Amino acid sequence: MPPLQRENLKKVEKSAVDLIGIVSDILDLSKVEAGKLSVRADSFELGELVDEVLASAAPLVGERPLVLQKRDSGVGPEDAH
Repeated sequence: MPPLQRENLKKVEKSAVDLIGIVSDILDLSKVEAGKLSVRADSFELGELVDEVLASAAPLVGERPLVLQKRDSGVGPEDAH
């Protein structure tokens, strides 16, 4: 398989996994609303999440005159309230 096809296939697979995650989150939300599931706060690396979102969205931009970029505000976790 040519490298470009392999890369595109990996993106499709990642998108499919992400979509399954979204559907699962929606189902979990309905359980929370029905009082059958509790919610807890959890920490995560925001920069990594933004990188994943940008990588997933990049193929949607294609040849359009758009630029996807991530800018760091300089605010670290210790500054967040």
